[in-house]
Amino acid sequence: MNDLATPPPYASSFSTGGGGGNFETKVQAFFLLQLIDGIAAPGHRYLATIQLQARSLGVHTDDIVRSYARDDVAQRVFSECKTGVSAIASNKAFKDAIGSAWADYCACLGGAKGPFNRDTDKLELIYDQDSANRNMRIYKHLIGAAINSASATDFARKCTAWNFRSILRAIAQIVELDETTDPATTLWEFLRVLQCTSFQFDGDSLGHHDRAIEILMRYVADPAQARIVWGALIQRTSELNANGATIDKGNLRHVL
Repeated sequence: MNDLATPPPYASSFSTGGGGGNFETKVQAFFLLQLIDGIAAPGHRYLATIQLQARSLGVHTDDIVRSYARDDVAQRVFSECKTGVSAIASNKAFKDAIGSAWADYCACLGGAKGPFNRDTDKLELIYDQDSANRNMRIYKHLIGAAINSASATDFARKCTAWNFRSILRAIAQIVELDETTDPATTLWEFLRVLQCTSFQFDGDSLGHHDRAIEILMRYVADPAQARIVWGALIQRTSELNANGATIDKGNLRHVL
């Protein structure tokens, strides 16, 4: 198990590295826009709170913590934003993200009351579209297989059939599993609480940039104004990120 140090109260993306302020800030701004607009997330959940640089919660997966509500059910998604990711043990961005997620997952084992609740919450790796290589596609498929398996044995059988072994070995190496254990059966419950999401803001297909402009067009007269507002929101998000801000509907007017 990784012996990660106790995280400081909060840390900026520039001091911790790995994600890059520009990409990370745009992702944060996109979720802030969702909070402003009140868009329903998949499963008819509503984004209730965003915390940026959430080390003060005592977690390592801390770039963005989003709290969702649906009826009486609450869920938090703890996210790390990374660029240049590949699902191999030697890739620093992947190693840092998996190491942080493992530390947060292990903190809640054995009945411990950690910030992360494995029964309801998720640990998420958010990566740029340029990182959507073959290894990351297989990694995403691996997580889906874990979530949709009935047992550790069922998952291990799928891993053998679908050739997930190389990525499983990479994850086992990062979290320092005993080499005598079977990574598929040992890591099954851990992988079930993970999720990964790609974001695209640059390049030929602007993706999330275009979606942000579409949302803002509900409030402004033309695309040019929407782009100005989007740029201002990114700038304000960078300032909020530096201060480890917590944002909800109640304080939106004050923080913006």
